[in-house]
Amino acid sequence: MSRYFIFICLMTYQIPLFAQASRSEQTRFDSLRKVLPSLKDTTRVDIYNEIAWVYWDRYHGYNDTSYHYALKANQEAVKIGYQYGKALSLIQLAWFEARVKINMTTARAYIDEAIQIGETINSDKVLGRAYWILSKILIANSEKGDKVKWKEWIECMKKSLSYFQKAGDKEGEMEVTTMGLCMEYINHGQYDEAFDYCDRCVKLAKFVTPNSSRWHNELVQWAFGKMGELYIHAGDYQTHIDYVKQADYYGLTHGNAWRMDIAISIAFCKLGVYDSALFYWHRWEKDRHLKSPPSQAWGDNILGEIYLNTKRYDEALKLFEASNEKLRKTPEGMPALGNSLLLTAKAHLEKKELDTALKYAKEGLSIAKEWSIPIWMIEGSELLSEIYRQMGKDDLAYLHLRNHTLQKDSLLNRQYLWRLNTYKKIAEGEKNKAAIELLNKDNQIKEEQLKQENQLKKFLIAALVCLVLMIVFIYRTLTLKQRNERLNRTRLENELMLQKLESEKHEAELQQQASELEMQALRAQMSPHFIFNCLSSINRFILKNESEAASDYLTRFSRLIRLVLINSKQSLISLEDELEMLWLYIEMERLRFQNSFEFNITFKNEIDASSIYIPPLLLQPFAENAIWHGLMNKDGDKLLEFSFATNESELICSITDNGVGRQKAQELKSKKDVTDKSMGLQITANRLAIFNKESNHSTSFQVEDLFDLEGNASGTKVTLKIRTKDIWKSPATLESVA
Repeated sequence: MSRYFIFICLMTYQIPLFAQASRSEQTRFDSLRKVLPSLKDTTRVDIYNEIAWVYWDRYHGYNDTSYHYALKANQEAVKIGYQYGKALSLIQLAWFEARVKINMTTARAYIDEAIQIGETINSDKVLGRAYWILSKILIANSEKGDKVKWKEWIECMKKSLSYFQKAGDKEGEMEVTTMGLCMEYINHGQYDEAFDYCDRCVKLAKFVTPNSSRWHNELVQWAFGKMGELYIHAGDYQTHIDYVKQADYYGLTHGNAWRMDIAISIAFCKLGVYDSALFYWHRWEKDRHLKSPPSQAWGDNILGEIYLNTKRYDEALKLFEASNEKLRKTPEGMPALGNSLLLTAKAHLEKKELDTALKYAKEGLSIAKEWSIPIWMIEGSELLSEIYRQMGKDDLAYLHLRNHTLQKDSLLNRQYLWRLNTYKKIAEGEKNKAAIELLNKDNQIKEEQLKQENQLKKFLIAALVCLVLMIVFIYRTLTLKQRNERLNRTRLENELMLQKLESEKHEAELQQQASELEMQALRAQMSPHFIFNCLSSINRFILKNESEAASDYLTRFSRLIRLVLINSKQSLISLEDELEMLWLYIEMERLRFQNSFEFNITFKNEIDASSIYIPPLLLQPFAENAIWHGLMNKDGDKLLEFSFATNESELICSITDNGVGRQKAQELKSKKDVTDKSMGLQITANRLAIFNKESNHSTSFQVEDLFDLEGNASGTKVTLKIRTKDIWKSPATLESVA
């Protein structure tokens, strides 16, 4: 039984095992069957193979109907001597023998014959498909930890990829790259090789034209998902979420039932944002009935890990024990069982049940070693070291701690080299792109100069025509107005009251427009103020010759500016987008101040951040004020906290810092002869006032000085309240970003 074929199904992405075929697939199958009786010779064989592939596409090869039509194709092809059709049928028969009948000898014989035919007729498509299925058969027939067989099937995958490229078969290329090479290199911790293939997957996914095949569309989702998985191994959970969301969006827009909720839940759990992790886990649970028992157990372990991290140990243990029992019952569940046992051991360790924790940790580490899963081997060694330490067995604790350190250093070294290689490739690509743009710029300037002269002539002619038309329109309007006034004087006197009401209505509309324009002007002030501060920071890095810090800061700044430019077009944006911009801003400030302070963003109750809408860049001025005037003037530990809660009618945001307090900050400003006021807070106050007028809501913020038990200033707390009566809905239009 394949080690990797089953293990990947239990990893971070949910796969409905028996998702129903789309309407287009059913239509395709019906049309093929309808024309079948009228066909003869090679065309009939091709249609048999096509029908077999439709069923294979629908059920990933696990279907008797697929086998039946592949067998028909083989029989017909043998009768008429049609080698190409025979080879394709042998490939499908081989895969069925391997995965359904578990008859590896027959499967290998079919594949060897298909390869021989492909070489004889020089068919790249046949050879690409044959070597791809051969790699799967080798995997299915290998033992755990068999390095020799692993190298052999990797070579088969590479041969398959080469033949698919020669044949121009993009779907075959995507399948081998995503389902084979990316997966295997990631599982073995070879991130340099994995990145090259993942990058190829993403590029193929962006440029291959979508079609009606469910399997084709799932391959595109796999491409984004595997790149995201690569980043989660490197510890970059935010980039992982970005790629997974691209995969999720592709599935939604192309009618696929495969959603990426569990992968997003895992990333938020790693980030410590447990409310969001729970939200996406509950979305995953809605389709629980579509998943296999091992996949269900894996999902329950994610919820158990959330409970474990939030100190709900008894609830976590119930989930872990149920998952252990379910995974032990199926061979497919054995790889995931190792991780489940380690989580069980962690929960018992937290409850100080050391003997029980030791038993589960040993078994979990044994399975991780048996299946050669480096991440879990590292976690198991660390866990055993801590258990032995608490049991007073320092020698054993030191031994496992040493193993943990060696394994972790090895893995982190590979991750560091992978990251370095990735950034280098990206930088080289951007450099080449800039050079090409520079060469094209000179030509564009010359073309623009010629265009400007023609445009100026056209503009003058258009302006003259518009002026004439305007004069005619004004003259005609005045003439008609005078005529109507003479004819309708009496009627106008009777309608005077109605006109007055209409005038009042018009005045109200103008006032509303003025409020909207004023709000837009204030938002426009926010962005320049913020951008000025960021550019000043980058300039400071450059002046200090801190080129690496300046480059990192500039990269984050460009990403933040992109979000600001997009979101500043909206009068309201989701709290999720606002927190994303806030997160980037604070990370930039931490980089600028050499990570001298920490920050937390928490939710006191379950909040759907994607369904709450607030004015854009509302929270950033408070964060800026707390960092610059509160935290940066303080020695020792520095902490900035954002807390969100909701009640029936309000969104409540608390912004707390443990800085020097407002009074001390004002004294320091006076000593430095700083007389300018905080533009950000002043603009935010004006925005809130306008938002208050136009929505008639009680929107405000309060500033509270914090003191310790001795009466000394210990920080500042800002509480912002926004009534949510008209905010729990999206704006009229929201721009989507691919």
